[in-house]
Amino acid sequence: MNEMKSAGSKSAQQQNFNQTMSLITTSGTLELYVLALDDGILGVLPQSLVLDIVALNPSEANDTYFTWQEKKIPLISVANARRTHALVIEGVEDHLQYAFALISAPITRKIRISAMKDIDSVDKHLANHPAHHYTYQYVQHEDQLWIVPDLELIERELKESGSV
Repeated sequence: MNEMKSAGSKSAQQQNFNQTMSLITTSGTLELYVLALDDGILGVLPQSLVLDIVALNPSEANDTYFTWQEKKIPLISVANARRTHALVIEGVEDHLQYAFALISAPITRKIRISAMKDIDSVDKHLANHPAHHYTYQYVQHEDQLWIVPDLELIERELKESGSV
């Protein structure tokens, strides 16, 4: 019975993903959150991956976990600056949630895919920043350079460390 429930949940996730991809390819736009990961370091994630945006209490700002909906979840940070918000993500696997710590509230953007450009190399400052380790791809939109996080790497490291 559990296997059937899990299989049903996975097929529902796959359906959501397929619908999102269909919408993206039909409209040519992405609805994104631009994330202030650290001073001058911006990330970007599709809004469809985000479960919640939470203002962090000062007592939670330096923690590696925080409580979301009565569940203790990992809080991932690459920030040297003061962390003020958390972006809660639904993991690739069922029932896996974690959060990115941010230094300000995320900004909502609707971007044409054709307006974004993949970037293969970055300056020394960014290449040496802790965020570089978690980067899947760098993209440029207008005059901004954004990090697309490697969610599979993050989740794998969370599991290997026993954090989830």
